[in-house]
Amino acid sequence: DSTVTQAASESGRQMERIGEKAIVAAIERGLYQVGAHTITGDRRSVVACILRRQQPSPTPPPAQTPLILPPILPVDAALLPDTTHSGGHSGGHSGLDVFYILRSDARIGAEGAGARWSGQVGWPGGHVEGGETDTDAVVREVKEEVGFNLHRRDLYHLLGEVTPRSVAGRSGSLVVCCHVYLQLGKSEQICPDASEVAAAGWAPIHCLLDDTHVAPLDWSVINGGGHKDSHFDDFPSVHLPLVDMVVAPGSDGHIALISRRFRLWGLTLRMVNDLLIMCGLRNTPIGADILRGRL
Repeated sequence: DSTVTQAASESGRQMERIGEKAIVAAIERGLYQVGAHTITGDRRSVVACILRRQQPSPTPPPAQTPLILPPILPVDAALLPDTTHSGGHSGGHSGLDVFYILRSDARIGAEGAGARWSGQVGWPGGHVEGGETDTDAVVREVKEEVGFNLHRRDLYHLLGEVTPRSVAGRSGSLVVCCHVYLQLGKSEQICPDASEVAAAGWAPIHCLLDDTHVAPLDWSVINGGGHKDSHFDDFPSVHLPLVDMVVAPGSDGHIALISRRFRLWGLTLRMVNDLLIMCGLRNTPIGADILRGRL
């Protein structure tokens, strides 16, 4: 198991040295070579994995310039753990960021949130409605959930599609597709829909390329339990070091819990592994040794 971890760490360090242009090229090439896959199911959902080139810290506006704040709440970095900050990159790693959302649930400010993945980290997206294509659905859902305009070709470039996954559920099978986009130029403002998204932000892709941020999930502890009593405990997870995190209205009183919950695991982690391995960015899945130990 230690050999697997060391190999993953070395692979990640090599990719970091290559740089963001080579990583983007590897992703686009890998997705093109795999090609589109058609999987049928009782329902269909599409999410967007959105990448951006890392951006420098913004210059604050002059003191005399009035600043009109939108109805969203940028997070005070002083309230977050040391591994989470806001305001852009000030140094260290260079390359790409990946966009994530934390789905709302009753514990972090949303009323009536009870969907299957409530309270978990994922990518924006949702169900394909009647008459929609996958692209129609992901463009609509991402606009509704975080305000990004994926349909604008001057802002986003579609790199390709990850091989879909089929998930069993009480209502039959759900096919989950993932479209990968590269954000062009400056990031759009994050505008989370509080009914579905508690918070959203960016994390550097380098935390997925080695196992520095990988650990068994302590879901019970994260949610305030004194001991492990959740069947989610001990699955592989990645602690995401966020930048530019924005919290939705109504969830600002739960920042400590929100920051603890920004752990990548479950279905989205499996889709991340699919993407990284098919594009040659990792040789082994994230958390493979942890999963073997759990089984």
